[in-house]
Amino acid sequence: MPIFYDVTIELVTVFCTECSSWFACAWSREEARESAGRHEAQCHPNVFTVRNKIARRAREKASVPPKV
Repeated sequence: MPIFYDVTIELVTVFCTECSSWFACAWSREEARESAGRHEAQCHPNVFTVRNKIARRAREKASVPPKV
């Protein structure tokens, strides 16, 4: 995953490990995630798609009760 978060008391700074010139600052982690998501969708679409599929499957597994 090419996105790296640096969280301080006041700001969340987001860096892309594959694009050395791209970074973003946000007031909250949610804003940082949105900015990182837009960057990934535009510059790294395959990584973005795979990460979203993995997250969706994890949510689906967590919502299914275990078989007894």
